[in-house]
Amino acid sequence: MRSQVGKAKIEARLFVFGKMDLIRSKPWHQVLARIRKWVRKVADFVHRTEEYEEIPDLWEQLSRSWEFLDGQAEETLDNTPFTTDEGTAISAQLKQIREYITTTHELTAEQISHLDARLEHAEEASKRIGRKDWLMAFNGAVFSLMLADLITPDTAQHVILMALHGLSHLFGIGGPPPHLPPG
Repeated sequence: MRSQVGKAKIEARLFVFGKMDLIRSKPWHQVLARIRKWVRKVADFVHRTEEYEEIPDLWEQLSRSWEFLDGQAEETLDNTPFTTDEGTAISAQLKQIREYITTTHELTAEQISHLDARLEHAEEASKRIGRKDWLMAFNGAVFSLMLADLITPDTAQHVILMALHGLSHLFGIGGPPPHLPPG
């Protein structure tokens, strides 16, 4: 279903554009010019469709991980410490989150310092507390950033989805995350 969203409307417009331009064109050189223009539009449509199809469906992943968000996974989750490799994955994910926040919001040096302190605290916590406790600490850090007006609720939601996508395998949900294309 996801792959069909909006396609029919765009395809119909492309067809109508090509047909109407050809009907209106009289001299042959104008017909060829209009066909070239139409072909470029179709090629652009195909390119954008291919790019869209390569993007992972994060909503589908979220629905499969719903137990993670509503706490059911927490009941079966051991509060074991993270391994060194898992700590490295957490650090990398927190760096991506920092990059996302600093590019999404215009922050002052003081606000960036506050953001860095929260994310460093979450990173340090991953080295000393268990999984359940870290999950609560991370969610608290994101919530505190929102309360401090450093990020919007939409950004907080996106940050939590980023963490869910990038780290859910550390909590027993799915395998390692696929690589997301830069966006």
